[in-house]
Amino acid sequence: MGQVQTDKGGSFGPVYQNHLALWIVLKGKTTAIVDGESFQVKQGQAGFFYAHSVHKLQYDTSEVSYLWCASALLPDVGFIATKESIEQLHKIPNVLKPSKVLRDLMWLGAGMQNRQGLAADRVRTTIGESAFNEFFYLANLHEEDNAVPVAVSKARRYILASFGNPSCKSQDIAAAASMSSQHLTKLFKRYMNCTPVKYLWQLRGERAIHLLKYSNQNSSEIASQCGFKDPFHFSRFIKMEYGLSPRQIRKRSHAHF
Repeated sequence: MGQVQTDKGGSFGPVYQNHLALWIVLKGKTTAIVDGESFQVKQGQAGFFYAHSVHKLQYDTSEVSYLWCASALLPDVGFIATKESIEQLHKIPNVLKPSKVLRDLMWLGAGMQNRQGLAADRVRTTIGESAFNEFFYLANLHEEDNAVPVAVSKARRYILASFGNPSCKSQDIAAAASMSSQHLTKLFKRYMNCTPVKYLWQLRGERAIHLLKYSNQNSSEIASQCGFKDPFHFSRFIKMEYGLSPRQIRKRSHAHF
């Protein structure tokens, strides 16, 4: 995370790497060229992209200033993601109006740019993930405002409030949305590209990964808190979805702190 300022124009890149990037333009205009496609981010806007192989940031005006945050998508660095969640990254809007929360997080991260040491790295990682998640939250609001039916929004809110309950079932989610499981599943597939139950388990997995990386809770405690039947079920699910065991995820995450 950091801040870039220039009065000479120019560009950043190209970078040949699997990559997530987020930036807020404070002054001027920028154009992102990502895997052969491009889009512009102007002053006062937040830009986001997931690059599978290559990206470049072109400065369209001589005076440019922006806050930035970036992460790799690898098993042992940055975000740990499933194939399904990576597919969803391509569907997130590239340009949004940043919230005050997002601006504050980006400024906070930029203030850590020159700090050295493991503790500083850990703080930057936490701030960076928070910034990305705030952008994803804004994208979800944008999506709901423009396309998602009320029933799908109700179901998502119910899942967010109930994912820690191992007894949460598709019938319960459908009841919260006031429709049949079959109809809700069709709507979810159309607007969320997954079933309500798949969404529930993705949320459980994401929450579990966060606790493995940033808490001292043991596997039994995390399994209970995230809605898994038992530690064995928890461990098997994480290994199958993320390619690493809970122990490996925690070990690799702490190694970077």
